[in-house]
Amino acid sequence: MKKNDICVDSSQYFTYKIIIIMFLFSSILIGSATGWGWISLIFGIFAGIIAVKLQNSHFVPFSVILVLIFQNFLLGIGAHLGGNINNLTILTQIPTVYIWVVNLMLKRKWKLSQVDKSFLLLIFAIVFSLILGHGPIQSILANVRSFTTFYFSYRIGKRFITTKSEFLIFIKKILKLGVFVVLCGIVMHMGGYPLNKLLGINEVYLAKGVTLLTDYFDPRFSTDLFGYSVTRIGSLYYEPINLGYLLWSIFIISFIYPLSSKIKGLSLIRLIILVGAMLTFGKGAMLMSIGVFVAGLIHLIFRNFSKNINERQLFQRIFLFLVISLFVSANIYFEKFGGAVGNHFYAIKQTWETILGHPIGFGLGTGGNAAALFSGEGLDFSTGSETALLSFAYQIGIQGVLALFLVFYFISIEVLNKVKKETNGKNRFLIYIPMLLIFISLYQDNTFNPQCISLLMISLGGYTGYQTFYTK
Repeated sequence: MKKNDICVDSSQYFTYKIIIIMFLFSSILIGSATGWGWISLIFGIFAGIIAVKLQNSHFVPFSVILVLIFQNFLLGIGAHLGGNINNLTILTQIPTVYIWVVNLMLKRKWKLSQVDKSFLLLIFAIVFSLILGHGPIQSILANVRSFTTFYFSYRIGKRFITTKSEFLIFIKKILKLGVFVVLCGIVMHMGGYPLNKLLGINEVYLAKGVTLLTDYFDPRFSTDLFGYSVTRIGSLYYEPINLGYLLWSIFIISFIYPLSSKIKGLSLIRLIILVGAMLTFGKGAMLMSIGVFVAGLIHLIFRNFSKNINERQLFQRIFLFLVISLFVSANIYFEKFGGAVGNHFYAIKQTWETILGHPIGFGLGTGGNAAALFSGEGLDFSTGSETALLSFAYQIGIQGVLALFLVFYFISIEVLNKVKKETNGKNRFLIYIPMLLIFISLYQDNTFNPQCISLLMISLGGYTGYQTFYTK
């Protein structure tokens, strides 16, 4: 990394890095041990303000992923050692506060991209939905986090990673971090519930809103696979589904060219990441990954047949074909094996019927798992529980979801435009990531969780941003 490419000199650069990590990590650890949640939020705000001084550096995007990975571990350890169970939910928002503050502190560009304009439409739809009604304030905040963090993560990658060398350094660090997460997951899995309890898994459950604790793993650690019950690994996330998204995301970005020629032992790293991803048994994240690589391969084959082919139209047609194929295969799996995926399909059917009766929406915070959790009621499959996309449609209406689609579509187009500028076609699989995330969110509630989506969004932002946006 060239130190003259950043906004501070080398000594300040190192100092700011240490301060940012200390603020982020200590805010969660101390806050969980003492219950001083609001002071921890202030620490997160200060970290975001300082981070803006490190533009044109991979460190800020990397620090986002770092705090997302260690968030639950620090919370669990701190609360367990401190014997504290108060204000833990607040601490789960430290990474979000950090991401938001960084974005708010960035200098605005007068020229808005199509992604930016679409996001403003989404914000308008969210505000309009408050006129229709609203749920508990905690549910509102949880949904606002889901509606905004993916875009803010993409923007962080785009604005901070401005050279190819910085982008490759970021990816290399993510790969090493992924291997570390897998190894920790295997050790924690072998230690069973007693080790996880010692590391504060119960306190993490409390922070997530679980009220009934037991002396064994939460049901989220178990799933059905082709009719057989299997136990998942959770690693430092303490959450198998979210961990699945993280590891499959790392596996996907490990194929971004020209990484293969820049890092030793890449094949072994990929194998370790793949094993870890498989052990999470995250069917949604795995389905997304399969779709990404299949779509990229089909795109490359058709492009090789005709160099003058309209790639935007090709992207649209392949995506449509892929959605139909995945939808049919998912339904076949449900009909043949059922199991844990059943709730998602019941929710799709019942919520869609509700949406058709009131397509304009019912108001922000009124649907989905967050509304059920913070209102103290059970899951309601007619309001979007277990399906992120339809819970959004239930809340902000069809018009809001269309705005959401536009944001992801134009991110895909930005990636396509960047790919076309390069001399090879190896990165065309990246085009399909945003739209496939939208599709997978139909079957999963976690997709828009910052721990699931941020890495892919930051990586796509970094890919589209390097050597295209630069501030001296």
